Amino acid sequence: MGVSMNEQIARKVYEERWQKIQNHLEEKDKDIFITTNPGNVRYLSCAHIPSFPLLNHVLVDRDGHMYGITSSLEQFRAMEEAEVDELKIFSPYPGIRSDGKTGLAVLKELIREQKWKNALSDTKVPTRLVRQETSGFIEDMRIVKSPDEIAYIKTACKITDLAAAELREMAVPGVTERHVARKLNSLLREDERVQTNSFETIVAGGPKSAFSHHDVTGRKLKKGDMVIIDFGVYVNGYCSDCTRTISVGEASREMKEVYDLVLEGQQNGIALAKKGEAYGVIDKSIRDLFAEKDLHKHFVHSTGHGIGLEVHEAPNGIRFDMKKKMENGHVFTVEPGIYIPGKGGVRIEDDILIENGLPVVLTKAERCL
Repeated sequence: MGVSMNEQIARKVYEERWQKIQNHLEEKDKDIFITTNPGNVRYLSCAHIPSFPLLNHVLVDRDGHMYGITSSLEQFRAMEEAEVDELKIFSPYPGIRSDGKTGLAVLKELIREQKWKNALSDTKVPTRLVRQETSGFIEDMRIVKSPDEIAYIKTACKITDLAAAELREMAVPGVTERHVARKLNSLLREDERVQTNSFETIVAGGPKSAFSHHDVTGRKLKKGDMVIIDFGVYVNGYCSDCTRTISVGEASREMKEVYDLVLEGQQNGIALAKKGEAYGVIDKSIRDLFAEKDLHKHFVHSTGHGIGLEVHEAPNGIRFDMKKKMENGHVFTVEPGIYIPGKGGVRIEDDILIENGLPVVLTKAERCL
């Protein structure tokens, strides 16, 4: 069967990633890299599949040979869509050809067959057949996005921007949080490029907007409610993550002031994002600003996180003590929030790319009450 140009390009991208791992194995004098983390599995074999990988494990040996392990449930799809050199199947069911009853059993048999002794692994595998050293090497590879990866993320962000423009028309007095979430999801899914949501859309109205996370309910929105709406989509396996806070009718003076403070903090933090600067300065600048109004105690989460194949990936938990430095190709969120129990909350979240040493805001939807 012939291979299309797109498939050839995809194969080349994966092979470049495998080569980096192979080189790392040689430097570390290890025999194999065992990957179990779903995001890493996608990165090495099936990045275009959103959220859930086709394989349970991928393994790259020192010769650059790529093994995939999957269940009989995913066998035929994996044969067609996952880039590996050799696919191993597990199944507990009689009459189905397999290489073992469980993924771990197949992995152990491979270790015996190949006589691997020393391994790197992203998640420790429960076996003593091979000496393991856990490694974040693949996560570190993923932090720096390629031009193609950035293009996919930009497309996902543009789609969220288009949907965000309709939020005020959706969130009106008398409609429920659930109704707003359904309408927003429907609008997002109208774009043929969208594979699925990045996560369950959050619509938190009134007092519930004081929760940093919230499951949508049948509560009806009322005049004066603050409404936090957090949403995103997957495009070609890469995601966006955007939050806007709007008011239903006129917001109270107090909540207007909170909104202005959150927006000021976010914009100040984004301005500090640049190549070579520690991530911690973003979070610290925002907390220091909030502290001037004695509202830092209501900022209960980190300032952001990396995004890409997963909606939360390295660098995870961008906070005041993070020493890791920003580099070109990093994509992450800046999302300060203030949550006042019984009154409401404000969160504003945008996706940021470091390009030519400076921050580029990828989500451009309107930011105002």
